[in-house]
Amino acid sequence: MTVKHLGRIAVIGASGLIGSAVMRYFEGRRGVDASGYSSTDIDLRKAESVEILGRLADEDTTLLIVSGVISDKSGDHVANFAANVEMAVHVASFLENHRVRKCVYFGAFSVYGDHQTNLAIDEQTAVSPSTYYALGKYASERLIQNAAQNSGSPFLGLRISRVYGPGVQYASYGPAAFIRSILESGRVQIYGQGEETREMVYLDDLCRAVGGLLEADGAGIYNLTSGKSPNFSRVLEIIRDIIPDPFDVESVNRTRPLVDQRCSGEKLNSIMPNFRWTSFEDGLKATYDYYAGIRHVA
Repeated sequence: MTVKHLGRIAVIGASGLIGSAVMRYFEGRRGVDASGYSSTDIDLRKAESVEILGRLADEDTTLLIVSGVISDKSGDHVANFAANVEMAVHVASFLENHRVRKCVYFGAFSVYGDHQTNLAIDEQTAVSPSTYYALGKYASERLIQNAAQNSGSPFLGLRISRVYGPGVQYASYGPAAFIRSILESGRVQIYGQGEETREMVYLDDLCRAVGGLLEADGAGIYNLTSGKSPNFSRVLEIIRDIIPDPFDVESVNRTRPLVDQRCSGEKLNSIMPNFRWTSFEDGLKATYDYYAGIRHVA
């Protein structure tokens, strides 16, 4: 897809997984002047970031806020909430006194809650964040949205589901983690029989969808996901067809009740009717090829 008439784009958080992928997508495209900024360039947790944003973005700038703090191996802590909201406070402080062409906030699908089954999630579904991380992302989304609207800046909020694809390393459970475990040890662990369904989006599709939404002048809240929810058992079936060597699957006891979730992609597809999502077969094959290549080089 060729992105047109987008002018200047500033990606805040360009050194992270999603931010760097978005930068690669926009770089070199006709009609786009994309600049990326890491936390070294602008640390949104610091008050001085408000002034720096004032030098980076103006009325001709589409501002993409990709920065965020995710839960790490130590778990989900109130510090995750505090860090994400602190970043949002500084972005909102900037927006209160500055107008931009559009402010795009990269949020989280987890704002709908990970603790209850819902097979018909859409943008009208009531939020019910069940972790500090999700609560922080929702509070940040609303804070930035309110500030943008107060300054007359169009706002686009993206609620992004579980991301997979080449280079994805932060997820501890899911396609990339399964493939890495199989390559490293010849085995993989799943909870129960892996029967729970989850929303997943291929990293390249995420970037293309962001471009498509900007090109279509999308505004408001969008669930950024394909609307096709495989269960983890199905993911492993596809991986077994891809990987040439056999591997063992070990079932472990669940640490929380089984929850199924599925999202309607109707709103996103209505604004981008010709968008083509990558099949799980192709996406998982590309993910395997990436990690197998790294292993071969190592």
